[in-house]
Amino acid sequence: MSEPARIWRYLGETRDGETVRGELAGRDEADALNQVRQLGVTPIDVSPARVSLAAFSGARARLSFAETEAFVRGLADLLEAGIGLAEAVNNLAQGEKRRVLRRFLERISARIMAGESLTAALSSDPAQPPNLLIGLARAGEETGDLGAVLRRYAEQIEAENEMRQNLIGQLVYPGALVGFIFATLLFLAYFVLPQFETVFTNANAIPPAQTAFVFAAGGFLRDFGIWLPAVLIAIAIAVQALAQTYPQVLDRVRLNLPVLGSLTRNGLSARYCGALGFLLASGAPMARAESVARATLDSALARTRLDAAAARLRAGTALSVALDGTQLFEPETVRLIVLGEKSGELAAMLSRAAQLSQSAQERFASRALDLIGPALTALLGLAVGAVILSVMSGVLSLNEVVF
Repeated sequence: MSEPARIWRYLGETRDGETVRGELAGRDEADALNQVRQLGVTPIDVSPARVSLAAFSGARARLSFAETEAFVRGLADLLEAGIGLAEAVNNLAQGEKRRVLRRFLERISARIMAGESLTAALSSDPAQPPNLLIGLARAGEETGDLGAVLRRYAEQIEAENEMRQNLIGQLVYPGALVGFIFATLLFLAYFVLPQFETVFTNANAIPPAQTAFVFAAGGFLRDFGIWLPAVLIAIAIAVQALAQTYPQVLDRVRLNLPVLGSLTRNGLSARYCGALGFLLASGAPMARAESVARATLDSALARTRLDAAAARLRAGTALSVALDGTQLFEPETVRLIVLGEKSGELAAMLSRAAQLSQSAQERFASRALDLIGPALTALLGLAVGAVILSVMSGVLSLNEVVF
């Protein structure tokens, strides 16, 4: 797969004398000028696009999940309606209002007009579309059934997006509870506990150990509570940096944890088996399909183990045997692959394995989210109750000292 090209912005003039502006992806200035001419535009100025703050930070370097879904579904609709590829992409670009997606479509349109395939245009675009989309585009162009291939992929993306939105919706309540717990503790620390501390100070009495601990915790929140969100963000950034520096160490820890390990394997299985089955069903050969499916995984350790499995596969080992040696897949997944190899329905069995793995993930996530709400509510009650009991025991001990 080629490296993403640079983004070039151009100013040109059409045959009718109209001035047009736009941007496209090119390897160098000569490539960009050639693409502008292929569009039927006389170039006046072509220069590298300036790097914005968002692009520099990488926040919007790629298409979002929703933008990818809109591109795939829109292109599939037009291709199945009998519209040519170049015209279909151009029509999508003209009707698109979202800035990032519109410019992506304009760049893809320019490269197709310059004579490149959709696969080549996607592979070299700075938006870096998903590897699975690039692999499916190649398979669809080779089989001549690009519209149907993209239609199936659009349905898969829609299902994944629906699951993601459901999970996000379920996270709203636990997130609100976390915020409420933090706000409650700050209220106690700033407005309730100082009054009781003053009582002990004026009485020149030493509070009991548990009361002193609560007073100390309140003082800590008053002094440093405002910095806790920043500290948590810094910890998250540090963990992310460590994960990028030592990716395989983190992956190995996740795979070996009792519950999280099974969840991680199900996630890898759903992504890998789903992509491999999808590509095989679309007509891609095994070697290419396996390579693309492997590239869709985010886990460095999984990719390393699957590299060795791919080598055994090229040497003639059965897919089920090669994958079983990676210790990345649940026994049920391997069993379905064995059935697929014996029955000649490998693509269907891989898709079935992906569905089962994804269903296991969804069930686990749903149960976990169902438990988080009550657990946080209980945590709030325990925290507030502990503060009240500690303060009341201190008040009672103060009465004993005074009377």
